[in-house]
Amino acid sequence: MASVENQLSVAQDTSNLILEIVDGIAKKIDDAQTENATTNYALRRHENRLEDHEERIETI
Repeated sequence: MASVENQLSVAQDTSNLILEIVDGIAKKIDDAQTENATTNYALRRHENRLEDHEERIETI
């Protein structure tokens, strides 16, 4: 019986380790998606500003 309990304990420890690793990967993916969205927003804002400046220069 102790052997089964030991195997169960090892399986639970392994499962916990796997879940911790998956959680870490999920966090990195989430961080990357947030950074990507922020970068895209900043690029669009700069592009809009450049277009606005180009229009002003053309009218001068």
